[in-house]
Amino acid sequence: SVWRAMVSLTKEHVHEPSGPVPKGGSQNDIHDYRVELTTYFHALADIYSISRDDLDNLMWNGSRSDILSKFPKEIHSKLSYKISKWKKPA
Repeated sequence: SVWRAMVSLTKEHVHEPSGPVPKGGSQNDIHDYRVELTTYFHALADIYSISRDDLDNLMWNGSRSDILSKFPKEIHSKLSYKISKWKKPA
């Protein structure tokens, strides 16, 4: 499946933010962290034919379950963690 191909690819090319989770303080750190995670979400949106604009709107205004509803159930557990980190990086 597409998900297995993505998992296989990301085992070699890990798509995680390059720095640690911001501990608060600098908005620039939080912004940079979110930008890096957003590239991961956009790649998934492209694979599953989800509009990036719709996904971005859900990331800012929707709940985790709203976002997960756009993706297949088999990826919800791993994706849920990344969404949580994006929504509350500090």
